[in-house]
Amino acid sequence: MKYLDLIQGDNQEKCKKMWRFFKEKCGDAKGSSSNHQNWEGGYFNHINDVMEYGVYLYELLTKVDKLPFSLSDVMLVLFLHDIEKPLKYGSKYKLDISNEEIRKSLISEYEIELSSVHISALKYIHGEGNDYSPTKRMMNPLSAFCHCCDIISARIFFDRKK
Repeated sequence: MKYLDLIQGDNQEKCKKMWRFFKEKCGDAKGSSSNHQNWEGGYFNHINDVMEYGVYLYELLTKVDKLPFSLSDVMLVLFLHDIEKPLKYGSKYKLDISNEEIRKSLISEYEIELSSVHISALKYIHGEGNDYSPTKRMMNPLSAFCHCCDIISARIFFDRKK
């Protein structure tokens, strides 16, 4: 996938290796259980889409002002944000452990290096949920940006096949 080339450093090859594993072993994985890209291979459509939107939005917003994160950061977080889905929705696996446990295990297995900003972005990419506070910002700017990309794919173009 071409967007993985935008990830800088050692994480690029590690993510490409994970992507190859998913394509080979989980090629039929859906994008969700029912809400978006819910067809065989929909996971791959969703990840490609969020990364594509990430490039577009990054280019657009950097015309307004400098962003406090790199495009590489965006691509890494967007790539990793749903890595549990091939193992939950692909026909070969169907793991029955939490999404967070699967994500942590895969990140560890592939030795992906994450900063505290990446970790926080991954924690809140799907929203602040029960951590929401009217007095404290939970989402960092990277998480908010990636959340926007995910929402566009999952709630606007949820049925777009490529």
